[in-house]
Amino acid sequence: MLLSGYILVLGKGITSGAIERQVIKHGGRCDVLEDINTVDFDFNKYDVIITSPGIPYDHPIYKRINSNYMSDIDLFCALNKTPIIAVTGTNGKTTVTHMIKVGLESKGYKVKMGGNQETSALDLLDDQNADVVVLELSSFQLCHSTSCHFAIGVITNIAPDHVKWHQSFNHYKTSKMKLEHFTDQFIFMDDSSHPIHEKNQMTAIKVCRGFGVEVDSETIENVRLPHRQETFTKYGIQWVNDSKATNVAATKALLSHYQCKPMTYVILGGQLKGDDDFGTLNEFSSPHLQFVAYGEAQDTIAKQMDITIHHYKFETVLHEVMQNLKQDDTVILSPGCSSFDQFKSYMDRGDFFKSYVNQNKPVL
Repeated sequence: MLLSGYILVLGKGITSGAIERQVIKHGGRCDVLEDINTVDFDFNKYDVIITSPGIPYDHPIYKRINSNYMSDIDLFCALNKTPIIAVTGTNGKTTVTHMIKVGLESKGYKVKMGGNQETSALDLLDDQNADVVVLELSSFQLCHSTSCHFAIGVITNIAPDHVKWHQSFNHYKTSKMKLEHFTDQFIFMDDSSHPIHEKNQMTAIKVCRGFGVEVDSETIENVRLPHRQETFTKYGIQWVNDSKATNVAATKALLSHYQCKPMTYVILGGQLKGDDDFGTLNEFSSPHLQFVAYGEAQDTIAKQMDITIHHYKFETVLHEVMQNLKQDDTVILSPGCSSFDQFKSYMDRGDFFKSYVNQNKPVL
């Protein structure tokens, strides 16, 4: 069997732990090499080498192990006995994954979900009684995969993201498009003419139909995840927590269908990811919309856009925006950047935003 030999796992984290558990479960021997920069190491003694998705594709270690490796998703596909629906894309993939699950479950299907989430794909192997598996896949996972097979593969959209890791947008796009070659039925939904939530519903419905199941929009329209255009009203102000918008395309998708009244402040910033063209947001500038910026990206954003409010600290930007608010204004956190300069995750950033609003009343 595939995992009954001597296995080496490269990297650390949730995925590595899941790989190690499966090797032990199948009676194999397993070593985990966390320090992938180790020079003096014998790779030849292993039957199979399995890589974690976070290892950069151009890391020298790949030259040392030649082609004798597989990804965690390759391994999952080799061991899995259930039809797989694979979902990837720059934006919307997590929501679409959840919508597909809810849609199929509404018709009586038993669905398991995992992948680029808290639940590793490999942890889904512990229970193979489901009718279908829905996997969310990142560009990192697809980049390293070579032998996957999916019943349906869907790409929600492709826009510049993770360019530092991939070193070019073309490599990022190529990694995403590999999904087409792994699937029996391929769906590409790169259409920005609809509001993002509506488009996510359309995508999930089309995937379910491809699986032979008709699902109506009412069944999945209430599938809304935290930190994705999460809207609430407090102090007579509308607040929008869109912290999951970690690239410019996501921010643009929100603003393309947003009515600004009477004054809207959009908070940009955080940590740049490479090829961050904030200048494309200038088309939304108006007397009723003002962009502000924070974090490591503030200076870059200020050079590309007409911005008067920008500080390094997220809290400082929030405080200054609150000093300018009037009744019925709107504040949108849609950063277009990752969160890691000041927060553990986009979730941590979004929670801080909501907490700060709840604890600090603006001067109206």
